[in-house]
Amino acid sequence: MTKGGIDVHVAVTCTGYTGDNNDMREEKFIYVASISFWRNYREYSFTYRLDHKGPQN
Repeated sequence: MTKGGIDVHVAVTCTGYTGDNNDMREEKFIYVASISFWRNYREYSFTYRLDHKGPQN
C-alpha cells in the first residue's frame, strides 16, 4: 500500500572448492547483498556481508 515504493532484495551465494595434490585447501565464501530503498521516504539501506572461511586443520 505504498506509492512509488521499491523493495529489492538480492542474495548471492557462491561456494568455491579448490583441491591440490600437494596441498588440499577448502575455500568457502558466502556473498550476501541486500538492497532496499524507498523513493517516497528517501531511505536507502544497503547490506553487504562477506564471509570467507579458510582451510580448517
